[in-house]
Amino acid sequence: MRVSSGIRICALASLALLVASCGAPTVAPAPSASPAPSVTAAPSVTAAPEAGMCGASQLRAGITGWEGNTGTPIAHVAATNVSSASCAMRGTAQAQIVDAYGGIVGEQNPGAASVLATDPEISLAPGASVATSVRWGNWCTSLPPAQPVTVAFVLPFGLGRVVAAPSGHAPVPDCASTAESPPVVTSDAWRR
Repeated sequence: MRVSSGIRICALASLALLVASCGAPTVAPAPSASPAPSVTAAPSVTAAPEAGMCGASQLRAGITGWEGNTGTPIAHVAATNVSSASCAMRGTAQAQIVDAYGGIVGEQNPGAASVLATDPEISLAPGASVATSVRWGNWCTSLPPAQPVTVAFVLPFGLGRVVAAPSGHAPVPDCASTAESPPVVTSDAWRR
């Protein structure tokens, strides 16, 4: 394939400019009399699961109760280690609101399942439990979801999905914005 001389000249000129700019001297800013403001780094996200983390098959979850009737109802959830071995919980799972047919009617951002470096590890002996809370808001669909509504949790690191046993008839949140807006779902980190 033949390259025209105009394109070749442009390519060489671009390369020369790039090389020249790499060697350009830089001027350091003058020192300031006032101290620089301190910057707090965001906690880093743990990239891989630690050994001994609880998988979905080791857990049984259930809603222990709903708080609030409208607005933004809160589901209080307990997860129990039902296996014969100890395991650990850490961080925040991605919460999903699930209707009576198992359909997901609202969920957190898929990146919500995470473990921060600052999250404590909670050891669960067989039979021990952890808790979390899930807030569900902005239901703008004309029909309510099929009851009983429950929550499910996608665990960090691909450790599986746990569906909580429902607790009666769940309150349905109010529509806080427009009909096109999706439901808003948030959850807390696991705690004792």
